Amino acid sequence: MLLVDGPAGALAPRQRQRLWGFIRALTQRGTSVVFCTHDISEAERHGDRLLVLADGELLFNGTPAQLKIEAQATEGEDLEQAFVGFLQARGH
Repeated sequence: MLLVDGPAGALAPRQRQRLWGFIRALTQRGTSVVFCTHDISEAERHGDRLLVLADGELLFNGTPAQLKIEAQATEGEDLEQAFVGFLQARGH
């Protein structure tokens, strides 16, 4: 298992691509990777499952598509818009 916090935050685009390629290779060999990020597009692109935490409370556990459904996202809304709506609906 690999735990990382904001792994690509300060990297240039080419280095981010190399990092995610490395992490993807680890997962293909059976390593579980848990990463924390504030970049919703990064979570959508690289995460199989999302956990949404706010004030120490687990608000959501599922796939990006399930979060959009739970947030009642309209067609054309991206995951970040759905995520913000999801938090607002829960008073966060």
